[in-house]
Amino acid sequence: MTIILDTETTGLDPERDELLQVAIIDDTGKTLIDQYVRPTRLTEWPEAERVNHITPDMVRDCPTIHDMDVSMQISRILESADKIIGYNTQFDIRFLIAAGYDVPICETVDVMRDFAEFYGDYREELGGYKWKKLTTAAAFYGYEWPVDAHNALGDCLATLYVYHHMQKPRKLRPCPFCGSSHVLLMPDEPIIQCEDCLIEVSIAGLCEYEDIVQAYNRRAGDGAHGVPTDDDMDKILQDDDDQYQRCDRCGTYVDRDSMYAGICAECQAEDEAQSERAGWHNIEEILHDVIGGEQDA
Repeated sequence: MTIILDTETTGLDPERDELLQVAIIDDTGKTLIDQYVRPTRLTEWPEAERVNHITPDMVRDCPTIHDMDVSMQISRILESADKIIGYNTQFDIRFLIAAGYDVPICETVDVMRDFAEFYGDYREELGGYKWKKLTTAAAFYGYEWPVDAHNALGDCLATLYVYHHMQKPRKLRPCPFCGSSHVLLMPDEPIIQCEDCLIEVSIAGLCEYEDIVQAYNRRAGDGAHGVPTDDDMDKILQDDDDQYQRCDRCGTYVDRDSMYAGICAECQAEDEAQSERAGWHNIEEILHDVIGGEQDA
C-alpha cells in the first residue's frame, strides 16, 4: 500500500523534540489516521507553535504517541506500506523511529527534493537545487487548501496533490505574448519569464494574460500576433467592459475585482507580511518620533 505521511512536532531534533500530530493518508486521499498526541517531556514549544499553531492546551488531553490504541493503529499502517511519500520524508520517518516505531524498509519518495529539481532554482553556494516550501509547490500547481497548511493532514493532502501532478509529463507552455518556447521558471515564485520578449507571467494568472493578449491582437486585425506595449494595454483596459486592471505596485494585469486601491492581492499579502514582520519595532519607532517631536517642540 502507498501511504502519504506527515507530522507536526515541537521542533526539528527528533532526539530532543516530540511529536504533536501524525497524519497518514492513502494514495486516493483517504485518511488512515489523523491523531494529535501529547508530548511526555516538553510542556511548551513557542517557536514551533508559531508555525503549526498547535498549543499545549490543544494536546493536553490527547493520548501520547505510546498510547496502545494509537501505537497499534500507526504500526498496522506502517506494516502494510510498501511505498512512503512525504514532503521532506526522512524528517517524519526519523521522528517516528525516535518514538519507537519500526518503519519498513521500502520505497520512499521525497516530493520536496523532486520538486526542487523540477523547479530548477540551482544555487552554487548550495551545490544543488534550493528546496521549496510545500506552500510554494502547492501554489505552483494551483492547489486550494481544504485544510490549513502546517496541519499534518492538510500537508498530506497537498503533498499527494503535488505528487500526482509531478507524475504528468513536464511541459512548459509557450509564451502567451510572443509564442516563444524559451521560457524560464523564476526562483521562489510560480512565474515564467520569456527570454525573447522578457515579459514575466504569473502561472496562476496565465489564462487572464492570454485573454488580454488575444483581445489586443483581435483589435489589431486578423492574423495579428504581437506583444502589447504598456500604452497598448492601458488603452485596452480603459474600456468599461474590460475586467482587468494593472497593479500599481508590480505592474501585472489581474482581475479588477481582486484589486484594492490599485494594488493586486499578491502585493497586498506581501505588504501584510512585511507589516507583521516589522511588528512592534515600527510602533516603537513611531512612538519615539512622536515623543521626540513633542519634546523638541
